[in-house]
Amino acid sequence: MLTLCGVVGGALIALQGQIDISASPVPLMAILLIGGICRSFFFTGCNVLGYADVDNEEASQATAITAVCQQLSIASGVAVAGGILEISTHLHGGPLSLFDFKIAFLAVGLLSAAGGLLYLRLPKGSGDDVSGFQKAGAQKT
Repeated sequence: MLTLCGVVGGALIALQGQIDISASPVPLMAILLIGGICRSFFFTGCNVLGYADVDNEEASQATAITAVCQQLSIASGVAVAGGILEISTHLHGGPLSLFDFKIAFLAVGLLSAAGGLLYLRLPKGSGDDVSGFQKAGAQKT
């Protein structure tokens, strides 16, 4: 689910930047709605995964680490988008244009989608303790 929501959410971020002002608002609303739902599922899953396999005694430390990682992730995304805008304006030698923002949306969306693929590397059963999918009667190790 994390991979699917990460890839779809990232692809829809990339698609948002490609919508033209003359387009009907219905596709844009659909893209925003589906993208928001995907990102909501993704962020909720990532936050829950931060507590998987963590003992109760270490939960407060996991909370701090998860919060810091989430803020670093957001800041990194903003920095990457700003860097892309800066590079784009230097390449064409003029002020910011709509095309620069289209490139930034595309790049950030593709990077986000690629990041969603990293969740394919999680071992089977990751997060079972917090998902409720642990087999009944199984002992926690």
